[in-house]
Amino acid sequence: MNDPQLVYDDYSKDIYQDMHAFMPYLKEVGRGTVLEIGVRGGVSTAAFLLSEATEVFSVDIDVRCADLYKGHPKWTFIYSDSQDHVSVKSAIPDKLDVLFIDGLHSYEGLKSDLTNYHGLVVPGGLILVHDVSQHNAACVTQEQIKSGWAGQQTSRAFNEFLGKHREYRSQVLPGAFGLGVIYV
Repeated sequence: MNDPQLVYDDYSKDIYQDMHAFMPYLKEVGRGTVLEIGVRGGVSTAAFLLSEATEVFSVDIDVRCADLYKGHPKWTFIYSDSQDHVSVKSAIPDKLDVLFIDGLHSYEGLKSDLTNYHGLVVPGGLILVHDVSQHNAACVTQEQIKSGWAGQQTSRAFNEFLGKHREYRSQVLPGAFGLGVIYV
């Protein structure tokens, strides 16, 4: 098992890490029950495990992620595709304080995640979506940006979701590909 503090400290030093700018924010706003879609190296997971969250559920299609924080008392890894929302929902509580989406970086993928999970977030909770902007993307090449690697498709899905849910306030925090914050 990795030590969340060591992972957090290590990545906090790397300004080219795409979550670098957002790690302190995730650690600050993590509370109650958190659902994280997309684990990869476990950087955002570390921030949530160090936060005031009481439970962190992380979903990823890469089974290797299961070992990142295996045995941590606040962490449950769900080996699944977030698009299989029936299976994921059967493994998590029906109320979330924080929903963090950094999984599929496609229009359809993000649209599906927002549609399928936003209703679980309690009033006063947060929906956080990474990769909704192409600004301040020092960690990627212009070729990646031009190919739509992140930002274009996710920004479209994020903005369409907000257009349908005008009851929510939102903002986009600056940093690598932006962090969309939706206040439920």
